[in-house]
Amino acid sequence: MKKVLLLDFQADLSSPIRKAVTGTFGSQTEIDGLIGKMYKKKKAQGLIIPPLFFAYASGIFKQENWEIKHSYKFPTSEYDLIILATSMPGYQAELNAAKTYKEKYPQVPIIAAGAFSKEKPELFENILDAVIVDGEPELSFIKLAKNEYQFPLANKRIENGQVEKPDELPFPHWEVFNFQDFKYAPMLKGISVPVLTSRGCPYNCDYCHYMPEAGPNIRYREVDNVIAELKYLKSIGVENIVFRDLVFTLNKKRTIELCDKMIEEKLNLTWAIETRIDRLKEDLIDKMYEAGLRHLNLGIESPDPAILKSVGRLPANLVHQENIVKYIQNKGLTVSAFYILGFVQDNDETINNTINYAKKLNTLAAQFCIMTPFPGTKLYDTLKGRLSTEDWTRYTEYHSVVKLDHLSAKQIEKYRDIAYRKYYLRPSWMLKYWKRLI
Repeated sequence: MKKVLLLDFQADLSSPIRKAVTGTFGSQTEIDGLIGKMYKKKKAQGLIIPPLFFAYASGIFKQENWEIKHSYKFPTSEYDLIILATSMPGYQAELNAAKTYKEKYPQVPIIAAGAFSKEKPELFENILDAVIVDGEPELSFIKLAKNEYQFPLANKRIENGQVEKPDELPFPHWEVFNFQDFKYAPMLKGISVPVLTSRGCPYNCDYCHYMPEAGPNIRYREVDNVIAELKYLKSIGVENIVFRDLVFTLNKKRTIELCDKMIEEKLNLTWAIETRIDRLKEDLIDKMYEAGLRHLNLGIESPDPAILKSVGRLPANLVHQENIVKYIQNKGLTVSAFYILGFVQDNDETINNTINYAKKLNTLAAQFCIMTPFPGTKLYDTLKGRLSTEDWTRYTEYHSVVKLDHLSAKQIEKYRDIAYRKYYLRPSWMLKYWKRLI
């Protein structure tokens, strides 16, 4: 039986690079100060989920009767194939570890998968055997599992496009992983695994790091196909689902149909979603709550509509946004709100407005990242002339890498730390949420 290793290499598990988020570019929390260190530690302990393409790889290789392992370190033994999840912040460490392994086992093919290696394959080709450079990686995994590639390849770039019929993919085979350790805390309590019911996002915001792989073309799974996967997850002891659709409520009718089916099947799973505020209404929230929804991730980014329009994001109506967040919280649901500091036009006033707006919404979690133009996005093409560095290891979402109109990199990174301190050191936040952290 052939053996494949799904390798999410981590140089330091106490400060992991999360490749399941940021469109697989990888994000590494870097915040200074006491609150920053506490936030970083809590996130490292609470957010443990694998890249979804590894989840699908497990099902694909299982279907072809491969023996599958998942690891955070290079092995000390030989495999028939290694698939390496790449990242921006960790790519040098990943390549150094791969080089060391190849010195001992030069015959083992190592394939790079992930948004960064897709966009910058030239950084990986000298050491690795191939780089998946087109669309989503699952179609390439199918060909690899069927032994359709003979190594060494004449051309190290593998191209197979996007998954147009996601129902045809096998379900992830979670028994391959130590899935009992997967968490999405403090948002959900217990074993949490990701599920994807759709691919793509038609909004296609200029800065969105999901677009290089997912693209704007929306592709839905059939509701019955999703339900079958949820039943399987329930049968192996999974308690919570983290739906990773980019806009879970994009199609209200389909969302209600899925919720009704979950209620009918009495799945009794709790779950979290990510969506846009303008795709939420009270009746839909009620239906999702009845079906098990307990947490929402919402991209607020900035309360300034002019700034949002400048990066291709359709601004939400602020009155609707505030009313919806209040309605969600009054139902006993929690919210993680995501904000971006360091837009080109940002100044002291606009950044303080963002921090104050976050305090006003007073959600369970607030994440303040620094605007980062990821390769392959529209924003990257727009701001290439403003990049202050091409040291990709600094593209963590927590460093300023762009020359702004009004603020220096040092000022932006100072505001990052101020935002976390001002947000989490408030009596109104502590009184409302401290029990969730116990």
